[in-house]
Amino acid sequence: LIDVNYERLDSVTDPVAATEEDAPTIHEEREDNVAFTWSAGYAEEVDRRFEKAAETVEFTYRNQRIIPNAMEPRGLLAEYDSFTEELTVHLPSQQPFVHKTIMADVLGHPERKVRIKAPNIGGVFGSKSGFYPDEAVTAFCAMQVERPVKWIETRSESFQADDHGRGQVIDAEIAVGENDELLSLIHN
Repeated sequence: LIDVNYERLDSVTDPVAATEEDAPTIHEEREDNVAFTWSAGYAEEVDRRFEKAAETVEFTYRNQRIIPNAMEPRGLLAEYDSFTEELTVHLPSQQPFVHKTIMADVLGHPERKVRIKAPNIGGVFGSKSGFYPDEAVTAFCAMQVERPVKWIETRSESFQADDHGRGQVIDAEIAVGENDELLSLIHN
């Protein structure tokens, strides 16, 4: 008995076009559609190497967007022992220690009392490295009912909810030395 009315919103699917000034925005607080800017490396050393370069080369390349598709969708089993307050989550994670930290933080539970047991998960192409809301909800439910709780994703849910991979447009510049050795690389 629910009547839903949808309003079609403008969209843009190209990552470069999404950062242009007149592009539709996803979140009001991020008018430029840039989620974050991250920098790593040794800026002074990079600058020094570019200054002494015999030649520099600039180029742009695209890394296609993919929908990672593991043979088995995501799933987990969460168990909570109220006596010891230990939460054990059996989870096919590519980053179990990151999952442990985030799970503890999201649930407000001491990290030392959270254990992530990650089996051999095979090839997943990055889709099982992120932290998903369903993982926290399943663990929360196990803590509330004090019984094991299992959640298994369906194939169609996997296509809709799992993190997509790549979809990058990269502007790069390379500094090359006298003997064609690579001195440094910058990319955006």
